[in-house]
Order: sequence, then C-alpha cells, then structure tokens
Amino acid sequence: MIKISSYGSSLCKSVDLFWLSDCFEVVELAVHPSFRIKGLGELLVRNLLKDIETKTAILTTQADNVKAQKLYKKLEWETVKENFYTGQDPYVIMGKII
Repeated sequence: MIKISSYGSSLCKSVDLFWLSDCFEVVELAVHPSFRIKGLGELLVRNLLKDIETKTAILTTQADNVKAQKLYKKLEWETVKENFYTGQDPYVIMGKII
C-alpha cells in the first residue's frame, strides 16, 4: 500500500494518484533576503531536481508569497490546489512533471 502524504486528504483521488504516487516532495527551500534577486533560488530548484527519478515533484508555498509562486511558474511548476490549510494560513500546492 502506498502512503499518500498529508496532502492526500485535501486533494481528490485522481489528483492524489497523479501527483503523489511517485513524487519528490520539496519540504523547505529558502534564500536569505540579502542574497535574493540574484538567481540563487532558480539555481537551487534546478539543481535540486536535476537527478530526480520520480515522475513528479510537489511543494507548498504560502498563498501570499507571490514572488515564490512566480519563480516556480517560471520553472514550469503548476498550481495543483489553492487555499490549502495546514493551520491558520493558506498555502498553495504546486507540482511539476519531471
């Protein structure tokens, strides 16, 4: 039996199976504010995923973090679910086909 992560309870089964059955989950990724807007975030994401052998990658980012979402969309991530709550603040689940 495949254990689907905590995302699974908020997504429909077809989305679960596609995005979560063979995925790499990015848990935390941050660039110190004094080093932002220098391409380091893009470099980190590209290098993190370059040797991944899963079908998909998935992550969450805060719903109000427009800069992060813009970066991920530039790198061909798509929004899987908006208004995902792990507590009080809304997050966006994003996925990328590898």
